[in-house]
Formats: sequence, C-alpha cells, structure tokens
Amino acid sequence: MVKESTSWQLFFRIMKETDSEMIREAFRVFDKDGNGVITANEFKYFMVHMGMQFSEEEVDEMMKEVDCDGNGEIDYEEFVSMMSAA
Repeated sequence: MVKESTSWQLFFRIMKETDSEMIREAFRVFDKDGNGVITANEFKYFMVHMGMQFSEEEVDEMMKEVDCDGNGEIDYEEFVSMMSAA
C-alpha cells in the first residue's frame, strides 16, 4: 500500500473541491494524447509537473489501485471514482 504524502493528499483535496466539468477538464489534462485513457506514463508525467515526487513503485501502486479493470490504464469512470473516493 502506498503511503499518502502531504502532496498526494493536497492533490486529492483540491480535486475533490471541483465540480464535474472541472473533473472532466482535469482528466483531459492527464490524458495528454486525448485517447480517452490515462496511461502510467501520462499519470507519472502529470505528477512530476504538479511537483509531486513519487517513486516509480509508488506511482505503479497508485495506478493499480485506481485501475479497477486491470487493463493498465485509467478510463474516465475510474478517474471519477478515484476523485470521489478522495
């Protein structure tokens, strides 16, 4: 299990305070290539650019926790579930 860092908690707190359109826009920011899913590389890229420092192992564990269907990608529904659970 990944230890939640202050940055990760802050990220979730900020995202939870947004409305659904802002969550959709946040998904678009994560989904750099616009293909409708967030890959591990896109997830890592976003975290680095938000100034959040996680190890590869931590990011992989976060991806596994969010990726409910186990396909290695986060779709919009999984993203919304992640944001709602925060």
